[in-house]
Amino acid sequence: MSALAEEQPLSGKSSLVTNVLEAAGATQPEESLEDAWERMQKSSSAQRVDVSYEQSKVEDSSVAEQDARLARFGLGVELDASVGRKLVARRAFQEGSCVLKVEPFAAALLPRCRERRCAHCFCSIEAGHRKKCGGCGHVLYCGPACQKKDWKSHHRRECDGGPALSAALNNDETAVSDAILACRAARRMRKNDLRSRPVGEKGAIEDVKLMLKFCTSEDDARARAIARHCVGADWCAEPDVELVQKLIKASGRNNFCRQDDVLDEVSALLSPVGALLNHSCYPTTCVAYDAQGRQCFMACRNISEGDEITHSYVDCGVPTEQRRERLRSIYGFDCACERCTAPWSARDALLDGDEEGRSVSPQRLVRNERLRREAHEKEGDEEAALLDEALAALGNCSETHVHRVQTQQARAECALGSERYDDALELFREVAELREKIYAPLPHARVALDYFTLYEIANWQGDARTARAARERARWHLERTAAPDDRRLEDLHVAAAITSNQTADLAEGMIGFSVDDGGDWEAPPDDDDVWEPVERGSE
Repeated sequence: MSALAEEQPLSGKSSLVTNVLEAAGATQPEESLEDAWERMQKSSSAQRVDVSYEQSKVEDSSVAEQDARLARFGLGVELDASVGRKLVARRAFQEGSCVLKVEPFAAALLPRCRERRCAHCFCSIEAGHRKKCGGCGHVLYCGPACQKKDWKSHHRRECDGGPALSAALNNDETAVSDAILACRAARRMRKNDLRSRPVGEKGAIEDVKLMLKFCTSEDDARARAIARHCVGADWCAEPDVELVQKLIKASGRNNFCRQDDVLDEVSALLSPVGALLNHSCYPTTCVAYDAQGRQCFMACRNISEGDEITHSYVDCGVPTEQRRERLRSIYGFDCACERCTAPWSARDALLDGDEEGRSVSPQRLVRNERLRREAHEKEGDEEAALLDEALAALGNCSETHVHRVQTQQARAECALGSERYDDALELFREVAELREKIYAPLPHARVALDYFTLYEIANWQGDARTARAARERARWHLERTAAPDDRRLEDLHVAAAITSNQTADLAEGMIGFSVDDGGDWEAPPDDDDVWEPVERGSE
């Protein structure tokens, strides 16, 4: 994939588009669907939530206590014979509102990000400003403040044994992430000084215990082996081995993965409250992360009292049968949600068929994948020519075919990286519109990113009409998929206000201001309660 030129004309105008290109360049060559699926089955970095069937009928006072903790926020926990625990709405939520905001119980930077992100706050660190731990040399920090905080909270225990543990686990990212989360969670649960624990800590620990209780009880040799390595690295005490083992075993269906603005995976999370949400391919919420790293489950459609609060475990932009097979293989259930039944399934056939819904020749798909892999290793005109050939190889595939959209995305990134901005504008417009069709009628973070990128390119090109349309579509998707404090939302609202001549004082350098945008947006309140639902206006 072509990289940004050193004398990039767009440099300094947008860090987001630069990040989009860097993320595209840093990725491995495009995987085949089979390879990607095999990797996904082995990885815990995808969002996973526990669904227990064996213990779904267990009556437990702990469930009632958890329900009581959530009740005053308009949410509740119920037991269901088919899915175990489920989170339900005790009141109505408007689309775009924050249904649940929760602090993860444990978080850890993914090993692949160690050379470019802070181990404490997970922020990206520019080259030349990266400071390694003087003890282990294994992690980086953005400054002394984060280093001190991380030393006090985790690294004091992990510094000596970190490199050895990674080596013992063959540097397997999934195993290392599971080990870090399990040990951090176990140490937090074993703290003896109850007086030093913040308010709500007891409830947080009870949430973890309840999550473990609802997990399956089969012996897990992998979890036992990782737990023993953790003891050998002195990351946990011998009495905690059983607890660490249970936490590792539970991670397969309960860990989450935090993503950044360009949807690049950053950190692994253990969130027992977030794990209450069951799956739907037509979910009521989607998960985002605010500046403090808290999980924000945003209502992507209107939620009525009594509705179950769900989110999607898999990408809803793939064909129905592929989604159902993935859910069956990883989570052990057959999805029968609205999106997996007619007429959704008929429309989803266009994701892997031709313009008439018929199957596409496997030879065409193989050739397309091969050409995209070759293009990934090239730059400039050579890359563009191979991608054009890859697109032609698909013949009369549906415009929403997975391979066609992926190829168009690669062409758009190639054009932007090669500074062919007019081509990039048209290609990103096409990609954004196609993805919006695929995920319709729901909003999606990927579509929001596509439209925001299109908005910035249109601004640079002086295409006011395209910029205005892209801005409104990006805002619509972001208001329903992004955290309330997402900086892109603020940028879009200020831009809209300037365009409508409502904030003329900004040109004179006014620092404090408010935006009256017709009543369709309110600044997110300062919310100190991590579970407090936050209403935000919608279109």
